[in-house]
Amino acid sequence: MVASCGGERGVAPSTIDTVQLKLDFGGGVTLTSVDYNLTGPASFHQAGTLTVADQPTIMGTFQNLPAGSGYDVKVVGTASDNSSLCKGEAMFNVAMSMNAVVQIALTCSGIASVSADVNVCPTIDSL
Repeated sequence: MVASCGGERGVAPSTIDTVQLKLDFGGGVTLTSVDYNLTGPASFHQAGTLTVADQPTIMGTFQNLPAGSGYDVKVVGTASDNSSLCKGEAMFNVAMSMNAVVQIALTCSGIASVSADVNVCPTIDSL
């Protein structure tokens, strides 16, 4: 007898596997924003706040920046429990457009939940 895994006999099963990362502190604790400190060439400095979703990466849009290389943005935010902390940093350059969209990965003290959907057939090693 031959057992199949999610498909007809002789037809290969789907190979769609997904892994999803989500920023989750548990217990209703949330992080809605982070403060940023942006430094750049010629003593450029800018500070402000960026909105955070439930993703471990922030997309920051910075406008009206002088063209140059060596920009450094650092972010830090405290979650609603006043103890869980997230921070991140990214380096980038600005061309003549004067605008930059930067991905900033967060590192948090809290819980990062990982969920996965895997479609893999079991393998029999011995009988």
